[in-house]
Amino acid sequence: MQDSLYNPLAPLDGKVHCNILFLLLVVSVIVLVFAIVGFGMSIFDKKMSMGLLSLGLLQALLMNYLYRVLYSMCLKSM
Repeated sequence: MQDSLYNPLAPLDGKVHCNILFLLLVVSVIVLVFAIVGFGMSIFDKKMSMGLLSLGLLQALLMNYLYRVLYSMCLKSM
């Protein structure tokens, strides 16, 4: 812990950082669910911007995929 404080550019190691990536993955799944619900609501509501919500859905899908890849890479490196 102190090494990361003294040298912030040093690579991180340890299973604790995989747990942080797992928590970020859980948060990204929650954001993805909200994006899907928002996109579904935009189909029936004419006041919401369909293009903006589809861009948000695409971003949430990409974020979820990237966190899944990073978490699996972290687990494989341990």
